Amino acid sequence: MKTLLLTVAYNGRGGLERVVANMANSFVKNNFRVIVLSLAPTEFLFSAYPLAPEVERHYLFFPNFSSLSPIAAFVEKIKLFISTRRYFKQNKVDFAIDNDIYIPPFYFRINGVKTAVSYHSYFGYYRFSWRDIINKKGAHYNVILSGQEIDKWKKQLNHVVVIPNMLVPLPAPEKKIDGKFILAVGRLDKNKDFRRLIQSYLPLITQFPDWKLIIVGEGSERNSLQTFITEHHAEKFIELKPLEHHIENYYGSASIFALTSHYEGFPMVLVEAMSFGVPCVSFDITTGPKDMIDHQQNGFLIENNNLEAYTQALATLMKDEKLRIDMGEKARRIVSDRFSETVVINKWLSLINEQ
Repeated sequence: MKTLLLTVAYNGRGGLERVVANMANSFVKNNFRVIVLSLAPTEFLFSAYPLAPEVERHYLFFPNFSSLSPIAAFVEKIKLFISTRRYFKQNKVDFAIDNDIYIPPFYFRINGVKTAVSYHSYFGYYRFSWRDIINKKGAHYNVILSGQEIDKWKKQLNHVVVIPNMLVPLPAPEKKIDGKFILAVGRLDKNKDFRRLIQSYLPLITQFPDWKLIIVGEGSERNSLQTFITEHHAEKFIELKPLEHHIENYYGSASIFALTSHYEGFPMVLVEAMSFGVPCVSFDITTGPKDMIDHQQNGFLIENNNLEAYTQALATLMKDEKLRIDMGEKARRIVSDRFSETVVINKWLSLINEQ
């Protein structure tokens, strides 16, 4: 039985932690010994996302180098190298999937561990200084989520492979949320930019008074967004809801899903919404939505920052129930074909078993 190591910076409620948990559980089902190696303190090793009982959870101390003097940082890096070397030998790791946690890939490689570095954001998110490139060259494979920017990645890294995140079906909704509503889910921050979603929705309030916009999430922009809604006297039509564990209740009841991010690596919220048969409207940003949405087939891709066109796309779906149903069914089929657990894990198995 091969030992597979998945790294994660910390075990919280973020998207990366969910992706790692899904992968760990899937690899266990494919007869691997699976370890999730965290850099979080030991008291945070209990994941917010379900992990199969067979998955081992380990912790490795990782200092904050930026807070140290150059000499102290060098000493700590030597200590980290020694501790990782000891760790790999003790656990007889065969393959590591390094989820961008700043342990240099050559640490794995020099210890005989075949390694794939998995990048979870778009190309422009990462720095590629000469030092970064030297560190990253140690990976046997560099795995990206979307092929849309693959030429940029190949200019900086060797052995670039495209493997998307997998969709692990959410449970059936426990309850039905009544009424027609547009759903948006995500961090309330400037990148997700729910303000421009609200701006796009405000002109529709008088035309569709029986509809609502529900935004589910937490973040630094909550107070600002609530103030904006209040200033436009739209509290009856636009609601900010706290993030909750049973998000499937919202997906299972939504009529339309909306995404207004400025950038995405791989928007799982789109995939999850589509898996419930919900048609989606998104700005056509650099990466992400185009991998999931076929324009005018299972949703709408709108020129970035064209709020008027975004409003029109929402209105087109809001006034046509048959169109919503048809697009939703196509959305459900597409995510099953492209992002199912079986499809994605087979891509990983091909990589791991490659000689």
